[in-house]
Amino acid sequence: MAVYYVTDLKSADQIKIFNQLFKLLSDNLEQMNVSVKKVKNEGKKIDIQEVNPEYL
Repeated sequence: MAVYYVTDLKSADQIKIFNQLFKLLSDNLEQMNVSVKKVKNEGKKIDIQEVNPEYL
């Protein structure tokens, strides 16, 4: 079962980073999800790494 990466962050200020870095990370998250959806739609199996303390 494929899952998608999500966040409840809305701004760079929440995690005290530059706006440009926040946008870069946000765009990257969205692109990863686009890739996951594409693979899933092709009927392929994809395993998404759970983000947990060990991952971080």
